[in-house]
Amino acid sequence: TTFEDGIFATDVCFAGPADFMNADFFDVANFTRGRFERGALFSSANFEGSGMFRETAFVGPVGLCDALVEGTDVNERWRTLSVEDGTVAGTAVVFRNATCGGDLRFEGARFDGDVAVVGSRLVGNAVFEDVRAADEPVCFDFTETSVVGGSFGTTRPARFDFTDAVVGDIEDIHPSPALIQFERSEFEGFDFGKHRDLFEGMQWDLCRDASMSPAQRENVFLRAKNGATQVGENTAAARFHYREADQRGRSYRTRILEAVQSGELRRAVPLVRRWVGNRFLKYSCGYGEKPGRVFLSSIAIVLLYAVVYALLDVQATYSGVLAPLVLSLDSFGAIVLGLPSVDSIAIGLVVASEAFLGPFFVALFVFDLTQSINR
Repeated sequence: TTFEDGIFATDVCFAGPADFMNADFFDVANFTRGRFERGALFSSANFEGSGMFRETAFVGPVGLCDALVEGTDVNERWRTLSVEDGTVAGTAVVFRNATCGGDLRFEGARFDGDVAVVGSRLVGNAVFEDVRAADEPVCFDFTETSVVGGSFGTTRPARFDFTDAVVGDIEDIHPSPALIQFERSEFEGFDFGKHRDLFEGMQWDLCRDASMSPAQRENVFLRAKNGATQVGENTAAARFHYREADQRGRSYRTRILEAVQSGELRRAVPLVRRWVGNRFLKYSCGYGEKPGRVFLSSIAIVLLYAVVYALLDVQATYSGVLAPLVLSLDSFGAIVLGLPSVDSIAIGLVVASEAFLGPFFVALFVFDLTQSINR
C-alpha cells in the first residue's frame, strides 16, 4: 500500500488487525490519539517522514491477517518475535524491517504489551516520553535495529533490549541495570559519560548471555571500547578495555584446552605463552588501567624476597628482626640506592634479580598512574 501524501488518521479507532505490511508513507504518518484494538503491525514499512503516535493506545497482542499467518512460516522469519494463534504474543506494536526517515514519536502513548522495533533502520529519533503500560514493566525491543537514538524518559519501570543493535545518542534513559541488555551491541555516538551511573550499576558488564564464548564476549567489549573512544569518553574506554583484555585471556585458555584435547601440543605452546602474559598483565597492573595493582604487586615482591632472605639467613649490614625486609627494600630500589653488599655469589644473584624487578615495576607504576590521570 502506498500513501503518496502520508496518512492523517488522528482520533481513529482500528477495531481489527491494523496491518501496514510493505506500506510506503511518502509524508508524515500521523496516528495521534488513535486506538489500535488489536495492536499495529508495520512490517517492511517505509516512512519517508516521521511516524506520529502521540497519545495513541495500542491494545495487544498484535493481530496478524489470515493471509500472512497461512502463507508464510512467520516464526521462522520473525526469529525474535513469538507468534501464537495468529498474534504476536505479548506485543502491542511491531515495527519489523521498517525504515523511518524521520522520528518515531510516542509521547503520552499507552501500551497493553511490549514495543518491538526489530531489524529496522531509524534515521531520526525514537521518542517515548510519558508513556503508560497496562502490564509493567513494558519491554522496548530494539533487537538488530540501527541506529537507536532519542529519548526514553518513561515514568514507569521498563525493560530495554538493544541486542545486536547499533545504539546512537540517547538523551534520557533511566532503567534499573537489571532491566537493560546490550548483548553484541555497537555504539555510534552514544554518550557513555551521560549514562555513567547506569554502567556503574552494571559493573560495565554488557554480557548477560551465559552461552557466549570468551571470544564473542571479547568482541562485545571491543565494540563498546571503540564506541567510547569515538566520543572521547576515556573512563568508559578504560573499563571496556580491561574487560576486553580479560576475555582475551579466557579465550586463550579455551583454545589451549581445545588444542590439548585434540593432541595439537605445538599449537598449544604459543597460546600458553600468550595466556601467561595476559594473566600477568591482569594481576600485576590491570592491563595498564589499575596503578593500585602495581603498588600491591611491588609490596608483594618486597615481602617475598624478605622471606627468602630470612630463610637463607643472609648476613646483611643491618641487625634485628626487620633486617631481611630492609635488605629487600634496598635491593628493590637498587637503581637509586645501589646494590647492597652480600658475602655470597648465590645470594648476590638473588639480590640482583630483585634489583632487576624493582625498576620494571616502578616504570610500570608510573605508566599506569599517568594513564589513569589522563583517563
